[in-house]
Amino acid sequence: MINLLLVLQRRQAVGKVKDEIRKGVHVSLLKSTHRDLKIKLIRKGLTFQEMFESLAVKIVDGDNVMEKIIDEILNVKNTKGSSKFGKSDAESVYDSIESTNPFSKS
Repeated sequence: MINLLLVLQRRQAVGKVKDEIRKGVHVSLLKSTHRDLKIKLIRKGLTFQEMFESLAVKIVDGDNVMEKIIDEILNVKNTKGSSKFGKSDAESVYDSIESTNPFSKS
């Protein structure tokens, strides 16, 4: 498994290339989700930018855990027949994320 730090360093080096331009992304979260996520990230010494960039890198690089999480999100979406998640659906996805722990060093 590729060390996440090395992947991030590689991505940051690419970002310094003249042709590489950062792209902003807007994400709309429930206030409570935003608050709780912010608290968790602060406790771990991370920013939203660092967390989202790390997740995006893992997804783009085909990380198996992230692929499973995406598949579960898609399954929930298809099961409900809607692009909107209910609170219990979101909690199910969060439980899955916590149980698979994508940041583990295994």
